[in-house]
Amino acid sequence: MIILTTLGLYAMAVVSPGPNFALISRLALAGCREAAMGATIGLALSATFYAILTIAGLSVLLARVGWLASLVQVAGGCYLVYLGVKTWLEAKPKPLGERSVPPQKSAQDGFRMGIIVNLSNPKVITSS
Repeated sequence: MIILTTLGLYAMAVVSPGPNFALISRLALAGCREAAMGATIGLALSATFYAILTIAGLSVLLARVGWLASLVQVAGGCYLVYLGVKTWLEAKPKPLGERSVPPQKSAQDGFRMGIIVNLSNPKVITSS
């Protein structure tokens, strides 16, 4: 029953729109299919990592040591703000009729982004 409850919580965290959705959408809309696939795998592996930590008792540790949970959440939030600002600064308006070739990212780049985004997502941390 505990495993099903934990899987249910992670399913809700993954399905609800958030940084994970924004990452995959941004990569897919930019035409970086390989990077989007890599990011999806990275997100899934990091969610599995959190599920294993939860089952192993990390959630109890984070609940008892409040400052540690806050530190992890603040660090994750700062990274997500960094990603948002970086995305905003990279967006440049293009003149009408001009088409640009989007920078291609590899599956490895997407995988790394997916893991970092999901591990630093405060929403996932608080649901464990």
